[in-house]
Amino acid sequence: VWGVIIFHEGVRTVSGAVGAALVLCIGLWGISFFSAPAKVGHHHPQVESSDNKESSHGRISMGKEDANYGALDLENTNSDDSKSLPVAETKVEFMGVHVMQYHLGILMAFVNGFLAATIMVPLHYAGPNTRGLHYSISFGIGAAIITILMWIIRLLHNMYILSSLNAAVEALPSFHIDVMWKPGCLAGLIWSIGNFSGIVSITVLGEFTGYSVTQGSMIISGLWGIFWYNEIKGARSILGWLLSSVVALGGILWLSYEHVR
Repeated sequence: VWGVIIFHEGVRTVSGAVGAALVLCIGLWGISFFSAPAKVGHHHPQVESSDNKESSHGRISMGKEDANYGALDLENTNSDDSKSLPVAETKVEFMGVHVMQYHLGILMAFVNGFLAATIMVPLHYAGPNTRGLHYSISFGIGAAIITILMWIIRLLHNMYILSSLNAAVEALPSFHIDVMWKPGCLAGLIWSIGNFSGIVSITVLGEFTGYSVTQGSMIISGLWGIFWYNEIKGARSILGWLLSSVVALGGILWLSYEHVR
């Protein structure tokens, strides 16, 4: 949408570009479908009373009386029935609303996808001397400023709810530096390299082709899920996922063909 309709980027044919994008979307839908946790049994978890809510559901606590205010706890459960529930049928409390964990994940993934697809739009308006590495540095500075701003907003929100600066500070998520500095730095380094590569790709290929091609990242993450984390189980699901990946890869190659300098 951004590349072809808004920015009028060059493609061989609009119909071919749209067709390639549809093939890619079908492949990505298949990847998502066959990656979804299977529903087993016929569990119908009910929202319990406030006294028992913490023992059977994950939650994002919003009460002043809770020492863990603001923490998302998906594993805090003492109920044998809730432990047997698959992700698709596990309820969590989010901002005071009870929702299926799977549905919450899908909603947040949609929000992330929409915003991530727009994240490089400002690159289109950057001058020719502020692209590539220069834009990457600006991107990093902007991300750091927004992250600090979000922490300040979270602190102010905590102060409003808890009516205490000390309690608000204690309620902020821990950095866990002693545990996370190695994996955190490694993840940040890998992400930064990938983000810089995406900026170069969009600079050269345009928003439509460049960003769409980077969606091959879902295939790589899916392979990690299958062969390393064993998140996708069963021959049917794995085969469906692999076939969907082939369709998505075909859409990516077709998009590359449709690009015109």
